[in-house]
Amino acid sequence: MTPKRLGKGLDALLGAPAGASEIAQLPLGELVPGSHQPREKGAPQGIQELAASIRETGVLQPIIARRGKAGGYEIVMGERRWRAAKLAGLKTVPVVVREIADKDALVMALVENLQRRDLNPIEKARAFRKLTDTLSLTQTRAAARLGIGRVALSNTLRLLELPAQVKDMVSSGKLSAGHARALLMVKDAARCRSLAGRIVAEGLSVRQAELLAGGRRRKAGPARTGRPAKAPQIVALERELSELLGARVRVQRSEKGGRVAIDFYTADDFEQLVALLRRGAR
Repeated sequence: MTPKRLGKGLDALLGAPAGASEIAQLPLGELVPGSHQPREKGAPQGIQELAASIRETGVLQPIIARRGKAGGYEIVMGERRWRAAKLAGLKTVPVVVREIADKDALVMALVENLQRRDLNPIEKARAFRKLTDTLSLTQTRAAARLGIGRVALSNTLRLLELPAQVKDMVSSGKLSAGHARALLMVKDAARCRSLAGRIVAEGLSVRQAELLAGGRRRKAGPARTGRPAKAPQIVALERELSELLGARVRVQRSEKGGRVAIDFYTADDFEQLVALLRRGAR
């Protein structure tokens, strides 16, 4: 068998030496969820859909695992695929087994979730904090390790300064990260909680929240944009395709034709899109 290699991008991120890793078919029962999963809530969304895709096309991207301390294998990347494969009734899944240190397992699990955008802002902030504390990294070095800007990492970490009630509102999706950053201007915890409740109750925009947190009233005015508006029929088509595919779809038209772009972030997303497109083509 010709050894298969992992993506160069992740190896570069982890500073892992170049080398080959064998892909093996392992029983599902020998795999256990990773101990460094940054997601704090229950099972991720879309498992049923992914299971349906796996029933039709199989597992297209191998799971990354390491040997467990008590036997078996601990999943480092691909827990969603493992859970979906169980629902799909598979007995084995393709797995790449590597020697991965705890610190690298944390980075890999965090990167996988960031690519999927599965983490809510507070989970992301806590994962960043765990990364910097575990590896004793400065924010600059941590940002470089993750391939993101230092300012973005710093702004995310600052969300942990919010009162617990406000952080819960961000975790549940009642407040966006933009709303939360606006509330960081408010140093009094009681006032911060009060403004957070008002933002949710009145459905205020991030800009309105910024003005409110800064002690100013929002002045009415027309919204401005630097891009020409798309034709209504194109917007409607993008919305329809996005709902059908479960992914963001962008349609660009020109005099010579156009293009349709479908966003996906991980192997799981790609597998679902492939299955949907194959079914539609039949």
